[in-house]
Amino acid sequence: MASYRVSITTISAYTAFGHHYCIASCHALVRQRDRKSDHKGFQRRGHIAGRHGNPRNIFSSQACRNLGGKRWHPVLLFLKTLRQECREACGGHGYLKSSGLGDLRNDNDANCTYEGENNTLIQQASNWLISLRCKNADFVAVSPLETVSFLKDMDELLQSKSQEGTPAEAMDVRNLLKALNWLTAWQLETTVKRVEEQQRDGKNAFETRNNIQVFYAQKLSIIYGERTIYHVFYKFVSCLHDSVEKKVLEQLLSFYGAHLITKYASVFYRGGYFRENSHELKLYEKGILGLLSDLKDEAIALVDAIAPTDFILNSPLGVSDGNVYQHLQRAIVSAPGVFERPHWWRDVTYKDYLKGSNLTTVRAT
Repeated sequence: MASYRVSITTISAYTAFGHHYCIASCHALVRQRDRKSDHKGFQRRGHIAGRHGNPRNIFSSQACRNLGGKRWHPVLLFLKTLRQECREACGGHGYLKSSGLGDLRNDNDANCTYEGENNTLIQQASNWLISLRCKNADFVAVSPLETVSFLKDMDELLQSKSQEGTPAEAMDVRNLLKALNWLTAWQLETTVKRVEEQQRDGKNAFETRNNIQVFYAQKLSIIYGERTIYHVFYKFVSCLHDSVEKKVLEQLLSFYGAHLITKYASVFYRGGYFRENSHELKLYEKGILGLLSDLKDEAIALVDAIAPTDFILNSPLGVSDGNVYQHLQRAIVSAPGVFERPHWWRDVTYKDYLKGSNLTTVRAT
């Protein structure tokens, strides 16, 4: 069952999610480009892809199968939620038949059922993590892809504190990984303590699960999944040779990591990783704002690196030449019957049901 789910997820990641992301990103970039009348960006076709291939290889088919089981369940959730965001990024154009987003969603809805229901996936992932901690399992032995091996020194990890003093230090990919490691460890430890409290109060397994799910176990699975995505991307970027492309991917990695830190800022303060009444959070906010100006110039190349050909993408909103509105107009005017009357035009023009009615009499007078 685990390998079956992973196979479905691989299909979703390579087709539905990849196409959704390319279409939405290209459309957003075109709208931004038209405001500035800048057409140079679309001439840099495949700049990063030509050097390092497809970044989706970080979640390659083989890696997905090796990860498998409950360790992969939280990642399924994120692939689902991002699809709707891509549709919304296209605004009203995303509802057009020619955009392709509707067909992608229809084709992928069945995959969402095959992958498993979100709450069930989250429960399975948190159950696995909690059981490992309660049994004092060897985190290295149960983690061939090192998704939980960092928890082998969990007690020492929980004692670590933020040492960053500048935005550059805060945005360092190694420091971000350290912070996410602490976040996962703290949430796991807090959830396990909550389980033990419920057991001391005489709660059975079903009641315990219900009482820890909302504020503890659910957040634990999501944090673990997000940290796993960051770690896989981190290992991928670390293996690259020094180059301009690696620098851009490191900036993208820093951006994602800093986003997670700001997202869970309250947890970092609550757990003591950030000092009370300190300004550590501002370091990450400044770092994110600084990266925005750098990454916007590389956005087109980043999208091209994972984009399939225009024929495969099959959407005027995601064409590689950037002429979205020309292709959109062409798709509309070339649709069968677009300049013909609809078959129901007489029902609108000739309203036989109004003959002899009071409305007809009133109009005549």
